[in-house]
Amino acid sequence: RPRAGRGAGRAGGAVRRLAPLAALLAVLAGCDVSTHYYVRNLSDEALEAVLTLAPPEDYSRTKLELKNGPAEPRLARGAHAGFQPLASRSEGAKVRFSVPPRTTVFLAEASAGERLVFAELALAGKTRKVSVTAATHHDHFKRQGGLFAAVVNAVLDVR
Repeated sequence: RPRAGRGAGRAGGAVRRLAPLAALLAVLAGCDVSTHYYVRNLSDEALEAVLTLAPPEDYSRTKLELKNGPAEPRLARGAHAGFQPLASRSEGAKVRFSVPPRTTVFLAEASAGERLVFAELALAGKTRKVSVTAATHHDHFKRQGGLFAAVVNAVLDVR
């Protein structure tokens, strides 16, 4: 015949074993996930880009930071740290820059809930044309990152 309290000891042990997992999930639920926005030119032609900035009151912590690097098939977290600054010219609310063939351009980082720094991004080459707005960017930028990733890469591929 089982002794009284024996099952209670097992249940208490299970709770103690699951406590660290519960604490980890609680911490992750409160994390602020960042999204890094990239344009990857997989074609053999340069693309001319015109990025129209959103009104400054629409984004507070996001900043435009144009940097250029290789066209890797899968971008590692923080890949843009090794990228080189990309030349651009500003014309009021518009920023113009070139995306060389077979390269990736880092545009910006946005925190969870933060609006995009751009209202529209237009890319044009001799045979390619892509236009993305803040409202349609989810249709164009493909997300890379795991369920518990602190940083998610959003990549617009132009082929």
